[in-house]
Amino acid sequence: MESFDNEDGKDGKAKIGGFEGAWVGLDGNIPVLRKNYTNNGDHNNLEGEPIHEGLNQATIFGMSETENAATANEEISTSSVVVAGVDGAVVVKGAEGKNVIVSTILGKVVANEVVSSDNATIAAPAGVVVVSVDGESFKVVVK
Repeated sequence: MESFDNEDGKDGKAKIGGFEGAWVGLDGNIPVLRKNYTNNGDHNNLEGEPIHEGLNQATIFGMSETENAATANEEISTSSVVVAGVDGAVVVKGAEGKNVIVSTILGKVVANEVVSSDNATIAAPAGVVVVSVDGESFKVVVK
């Protein structure tokens, strides 16, 4: 296993939030920036005073080679249902044979039906409504 210490910008001493040449360290389990004080005063606090934290406070990160694959989505499911708000109604496309529930933003159900068309128009009050198509929810604005 290899280890390394990470200093941002090392030679150019990149600035991060007022820190120059900060090392990554852990305070408990929280990543923090640690200053690497040198005799030439390169690392100072916001008042210009030297900070005396040493490199020994940097965290060592270990890496090793592995055969494991990176985390990824093996399969991404997408919906073919499209819901849109129009004047006084919602239009639901691609939901033929599915249960559609239209509710106000306060939860009052204004429609609950199985649509028989691939392009259904359902009356709804003006404002924001929640349309649920077989458990998949959409927020739409009805004019």
